[in-house]
Amino acid sequence: MAEKKQKSTLVKSIYRIIPLAIILVFVVILIKVLQSNGVPIGFSSTWMNPAEDYRKLKLFTEEQKDSRKKKNAGLYEAFTYKNGYQIKDRLEVKDNGIIWQVRQYTLIAPNHDTSTFMHVRTAYINPYGCKDTSLQALVNEVNIIQQASACGKDTCYGRSKVDEIWHTEKHPDSTLTIEDITYTVYHGDLDTFFPPNATSVPHILTLSPCSVLSDFASYTRSFFKKKFSTPTVETTDPLQAITLITTYYEPLFLQPVMKPFLVGHSKGSDSLVYDFTIGADGKPLNVALKNSKIMLKRFEEAIQSEIGTWVYPQPRDKKSCSVSYVVYF
Repeated sequence: MAEKKQKSTLVKSIYRIIPLAIILVFVVILIKVLQSNGVPIGFSSTWMNPAEDYRKLKLFTEEQKDSRKKKNAGLYEAFTYKNGYQIKDRLEVKDNGIIWQVRQYTLIAPNHDTSTFMHVRTAYINPYGCKDTSLQALVNEVNIIQQASACGKDTCYGRSKVDEIWHTEKHPDSTLTIEDITYTVYHGDLDTFFPPNATSVPHILTLSPCSVLSDFASYTRSFFKKKFSTPTVETTDPLQAITLITTYYEPLFLQPVMKPFLVGHSKGSDSLVYDFTIGADGKPLNVALKNSKIMLKRFEEAIQSEIGTWVYPQPRDKKSCSVSYVVYF
């Protein structure tokens, strides 16, 4: 009898140990995965504060879709002014859902030289549903029909038939917000709304596929690569390098890299410090993170990789320069 009781106790102990062993193995595997890949900064937002839950959208009927298209129709404009560049954005929204957009970028180089880049696209926007009862904050299915870029006499076409999701909201003051850009109603001359021949650019049969001119960021990369291909300064100044970063490289190159990692993250609540050396050829060497946070490894590596692609003025004295750059996010 005592032997049976002892066996029964042993079996129960084994049954208790097995789940604990499985949990322990799972924790060890999870730790190794996190050490290898890190956790997205806004990971907790996936259950605490979802960025989007399309299952909760109020879906539109065909009649409501047509009504939204007509309500948002019009001519709009938006302007962005930064230290290193300016953006003039013109948008025509037709009542059948067809959109024409022309963005003119003016790049202002450190020596105050300017260069103009233009991106043109036509798309079809179809309201899908709304996030509130006001029927103003919309989620839209968008198909980019054609798009093209131009800089001087150089023109090229971008990807066509591209599907996207746009968030739009028509405000009581008639302004229209698309993603992070708010457009005001255009009240000027209709003949000068778009630059001459701008809307014909996507249809030019001689256009080639875009590489350097695919967007303003890639154009800016090419611009500085060419500008700094020969020595332009006597010696490399770390403060001027930081100015170049904060004026051009950070807003145009780095922020788009960081954005997918920052869903649900409070802006400006954290920072990382990267040290690197600018070589005699103006290229960064030995980019290293000074204050690593193991739980953000993939994020840290993405920033490190991007910093390694930037270029700086080549110094005539052929001397390298040490730079310390703080990334706030």
